[in-house]
Amino acid sequence: MNVLMERLDERRRRLYAATQAQRRGWSGHRVVRLVTGIRERSMRRGLDELTGRVAPAPAGRVRAVGGGRLATEVAQPGIAAPLEELVEGQTAGDPEGQGRWVRASLRQLEAALAERGFRASHQTVARMLVDKKYALRANAKRKCGPSHRHDRGRGRPPPRQWGTPVDHRGRGAPRAEEAG
Repeated sequence: MNVLMERLDERRRRLYAATQAQRRGWSGHRVVRLVTGIRERSMRRGLDELTGRVAPAPAGRVRAVGGGRLATEVAQPGIAAPLEELVEGQTAGDPEGQGRWVRASLRQLEAALAERGFRASHQTVARMLVDKKYALRANAKRKCGPSHRHDRGRGRPPPRQWGTPVDHRGRGAPRAEEAG
């Protein structure tokens, strides 16, 4: 049942769970909720849609018109101007063509917007920059991750110096008492 549920959109998942609950009879909704992990509110909404107590969403839509969270630009109308100010000094590439990008990371821009009183995730900042025709680029070192040569010596003994005598058990130079 869960394999099918993963492939359905929100509306179809709700209707399928409600159908299974009705098929199981008394307290079937509890069993279906436990098995699928669907919320009680969603189950109730699906049952209401099946029985006709609630009008279904318009054709081609998962939710009713106006359903869902408002876009950040709509919820916080003044966010575009501060983002432009932040990006203005960080722009690189061709300013008129398609090859312009921002030097600052998305998380740095997110933090700078938060300092100015705006809430936006790094994904929202990325979407807003793409809408303004910025390319999302990263430094090659940032893409491949940190260099691992700096962790040398952390949690491990230092490498032996050249020319230091070592016995076959790797304990270092033999003591005078042991050498004899």
